[in-house]
Amino acid sequence: MATASKEAPALSVVVPAYNEEACLATVLGEIRDVLARSEIPGWEIVVVDDGSSDGTADVVETLAADDARLRLIRHARNGGQGAALATGFQAARGSWCTWLPADGQIPAAEVPRIWALTNNADFITTHYRERNDGLVRTVLSTGLSTLIWAALGVWAFGGGVFAFRRELWGRCPPRTSTMLLGVEFRHRLKREPIRYRDLAIDCAPRLAGTSKSANLRTIRRTFEALLRIRMAS
Repeated sequence: MATASKEAPALSVVVPAYNEEACLATVLGEIRDVLARSEIPGWEIVVVDDGSSDGTADVVETLAADDARLRLIRHARNGGQGAALATGFQAARGSWCTWLPADGQIPAAEVPRIWALTNNADFITTHYRERNDGLVRTVLSTGLSTLIWAALGVWAFGGGVFAFRRELWGRCPPRTSTMLLGVEFRHRLKREPIRYRDLAIDCAPRLAGTSKSANLRTIRRTFEALLRIRMAS
């Protein structure tokens, strides 16, 4: 059994998961293998089960029984990706934080590449080298990115995942619990002397299940959150 170091880890990887029982064990196994082979001096994986109705939590508990570097946090009800990320980042112990989706769409191999930029950055954004989202999702994504730029002057990074020094979360934590969490975080940091870096990353098809973000409820909540962020600026 792997034991957790008494010292704070260098990196916390947050994994928000909602009904991902079918692929989570594979994804977490890949993340652990990649981190174990990397030069990252210490790490932890924080899985946030966002009110799943399947065996997502059981998968994590089974794996965590043999590895204290893997932690599970559970939401009583589904709050969406932003809420899960906020919970994970708040609970993170690492000097740096990043995240990966539980569906395997972003390879764990990207994490050491992100880590390689941390010596000369405070916040790291990512964009996809290539991604085939289909016409409808592409139009929605482009439209939302344009609205975000017009409202906040912040371009929505195209890879979704980002990394940051954990101390920044304590200084300017975002208030939204929607997909705009990362966008609002950057918006609130605009007056801080932040060193940004950007990285091109790969995107793969999800291992199992279906997307939870491309639905009318999520889109409505995202637009409402954008208006709240703009009004609070």
